[in-house]
Amino acid sequence: MIHSLSGGVIKGGGSHRIVKAGGRWFLSDEFAVSVGDTVLVEIDGKITKEKVSDVKIVDETISPIRIKFAPSVINVAFD
Repeated sequence: MIHSLSGGVIKGGGSHRIVKAGGRWFLSDEFAVSVGDTVLVEIDGKITKEKVSDVKIVDETISPIRIKFAPSVINVAFD
């Protein structure tokens, strides 16, 4: 049985960095961010600055989000 949260992936494409910001998970493979950093993300069609509350390195097959369809961090925000 294929895990439903993996988006139907049987073999993963390696590890990915995901971050929780604004209460939602975002893909952050391009940016090495840490808890407490501020990132630019799109939430409900608006680009906002949000603090990162959690960071995980996950395999595509066991990720808490569907990597193929996950929104990405736009950029790291500098205060």
